[in-house]
Amino acid sequence: MTMRLTAPKAMTRPLRLALTTTGAALFAAPAFADISGRYYGDHMGWGGWVLGPLMMVLVLALVAAAIALFLRLFGVLGPVNRSNRVNAALDLLDARFARGEIDDEEYARRKKALLD
Repeated sequence: MTMRLTAPKAMTRPLRLALTTTGAALFAAPAFADISGRYYGDHMGWGGWVLGPLMMVLVLALVAAAIALFLRLFGVLGPVNRSNRVNAALDLLDARFARGEIDDEEYARRKKALLD
């Protein structure tokens, strides 16, 4: 006759977490115990001191460029190019002409000025 021990369901999650954490710590222990530096080197070396700040600046520049592009696409920083501004101005001019605020001569003069 064999007896099977089972833990309540509420106990299995913390127990599993504790065992996983302990296993991970035991697996990483040799890396922390290497005092001589024979296997893992000095960890950072000159590459970390030089390339680390460069990578940080590069990542920050990429994030800033992405934010600027996002704001430009949604019109927060203004139109992307001149043709969008001209089209918006022509639309406004057409609306003013349609409402009767300006006459034919003024409409033609302003439209010519916008398109030049």
